[in-house]
Amino acid sequence: MAWPSSIPTFTALATLTAAKLNDIRDALNAVGGSWTTYIPAWDAATSSPTLNNGVITGAYRQLGKTVDYRISLVIGSTTALGTGYYTFTLPVSTGGSLPQHHPVGTATAYDATGLIYTRQLTLQTSTLVVLRDNGGSAITNASPVVWATGDRIMIQGSYEIA
Repeated sequence: MAWPSSIPTFTALATLTAAKLNDIRDALNAVGGSWTTYIPAWDAATSSPTLNNGVITGAYRQLGKTVDYRISLVIGSTTALGTGYYTFTLPVSTGGSLPQHHPVGTATAYDATGLIYTRQLTLQTSTLVVLRDNGGSAITNASPVVWATGDRIMIQGSYEIA
């Protein structure tokens, strides 16, 4: 459900129309409504990964100019990891509203040993994010771990669009 372009302003003795009530309904549905699914593109800077039997999912909701999103990547036994730093596509373009390297979320990675890594996501373009470690270095196919079957990267964040 899309956020309405405007919420009506009411004045004393104003006529309450179906259109005004529908605008209020649409706004409330957008706030409490379901998320929209999308398939994020996963790529790497040097050579592209291939998902094969891995799984990637994404969902988002847009409330006005704010987009909340989440991405889940599970490495499969035949997933080719590619090389170089990883990128993921956002569901809605920022439209240039944010500068490059602006933080737009966090990623938590779980490897097979149960270790948890939490990293920052920064904007590379208006539709692409890069995982970076706490020192600002990009996460790659071999850092902070060599990713293996069953490892997961869970991403969530929020950002403003133009």
